[in-house]
Amino acid sequence: MKNTASASHPASAAIVVPESQLWQAFKAWKKDGVVFHRYASLGPYTVDFLCPEHRLIVEVDAVPLCSTEGRASDLARTGALEAKGYRIVRFWDDHVETHLDGVLRIVATALGQMPAGKATKPLKRSVTRRRGRVVRTVMTH
Repeated sequence: MKNTASASHPASAAIVVPESQLWQAFKAWKKDGVVFHRYASLGPYTVDFLCPEHRLIVEVDAVPLCSTEGRASDLARTGALEAKGYRIVRFWDDHVETHLDGVLRIVATALGQMPAGKATKPLKRSVTRRRGRVVRTVMTH
């Protein structure tokens, strides 16, 4: 199967599944008025997910930024985006895959609300599998 990940995204092949899971959940929130954009450009930076109304950025990271140069670059990027009024929430890709419900609750808290005031109802995950692999995850109330 052809890899459709963005070639410009670091470690893009490794984070296709977790980002797709998160994207499906964010698309489901759209009906409740919470809109996210995927791979949004903000000046010289491209972020994984952006909710412009709440000025919230959600990033999915595949590997720790081990090099000093990588950490410095990430800190400069984060500082520049925060200086423009954006809040940034980061998750490891494996955490998104294994704890999607918790990730979505953290994002909802960062938004300041659950979509359409549904904070008291837990999110339920519906998983579609093909040949043993998760191909679709949908979050519902």
